[in-house]
Amino acid sequence: MFTSSKPVFCSSGASFGSGLNIRLMLNCARTKSDATSRGLCVWINREQYFEGVPPKVWNFHVGGYQVCQKWLKDRKGRKLTYDDPTHYQRIVSALSETIRLMSEIDIAIDGHGAWPIQ
Repeated sequence: MFTSSKPVFCSSGASFGSGLNIRLMLNCARTKSDATSRGLCVWINREQYFEGVPPKVWNFHVGGYQVCQKWLKDRKGRKLTYDDPTHYQRIVSALSETIRLMSEIDIAIDGHGAWPIQ
């Protein structure tokens, strides 16, 4: 069951509509100090950020890449489209669910005496 909550896209200055034209300027350093009870605040420019990105999701790697950071860095210097915040929220939710399922699989494997499963 897909129960992960999505991070919230926030705009601290411009309205969302006008903020779409602000270029992505990812500042990863701000994520470490901007932890909230809901998760990290991932600032993408001076006025916009995603609040509630779980630290486990932000730090999740696939193929040597930190997925959440890589997706944003690949868009650095581009204008945000209307769909970009929604797409990023879906990525965070999918990674959260992936981490949950990996944990369940690990528990099931351990419950059967670890590898190799007999």
